[in-house]
Amino acid sequence: MFERKNQSVLSEHYLNLNEENKQEDADEDDFLTIRRKDHILDSEIPELNNIPTSKRATKKALSKKMSALSNGLGTKLVFDDEGKAHPIYELEDEDDFIKEGDAQELKKKFIEKESEVMTQADEEDKAVAKERRQEKKRRRKELEKMEDYDSGESEGEGGYVVTLGGDNDGGDNESEGDDSADLDRDMESSADEDSDDEGPSKKKAKKWFENDKSINNDKNDKSTEVIEIEEPQTIDDLEAFTQRLLED
Repeated sequence: MFERKNQSVLSEHYLNLNEENKQEDADEDDFLTIRRKDHILDSEIPELNNIPTSKRATKKALSKKMSALSNGLGTKLVFDDEGKAHPIYELEDEDDFIKEGDAQELKKKFIEKESEVMTQADEEDKAVAKERRQEKKRRRKELEKMEDYDSGESEGEGGYVVTLGGDNDGGDNESEGDDSADLDRDMESSADEDSDDEGPSKKKAKKWFENDKSINNDKNDKSTEVIEIEEPQTIDDLEAFTQRLLED
């Protein structure tokens, strides 16, 4: 009964699949199998008495200070062209250093080399500073030109500009005299115009009943005297006109 097999159509295929799965499981077990068993260890097993038993002790043991005390100071490594690591002071020993020459000469060469580098850097800095000064000077001149141009326009709008004398200082005195005479004439004409403008305002205004003496200068000839009057507007004007006629 226990050795009974399935007699269906897929029974043989099912058995083949089970055998393949068993073989794969056996191969996976062989991947982590130990080749040597019960081998003898030459070194002694270290004692585990210093294992921290609390969280505080664990943190203290894993701190940088305790790691530095237990492991020692770190060493810097330098990789060569082949990719191999070497300590940083292993590449050059004392013999190689002595072969290079005297320490004073090496110091002198180093100072000269660094001096050349610093001199070149100073020249570059001076060139940059000079360019900045020139640029600043150019901008200042442009601003001055713009200010002069603006001031010239404002003066041109304000009025006329009178220039005394000729363009050249070595001109003859005759041209200078003519210019001064022209200036005097201009000043006199402007003064006359001012006096003409102020004249009518200073003269006493004639009344409506006064005679116009410009028409007839002969005061004794009553027959030819012409009186120009305006139509009286008020009673006072009419009374004054009547009194004037009575006096004549």
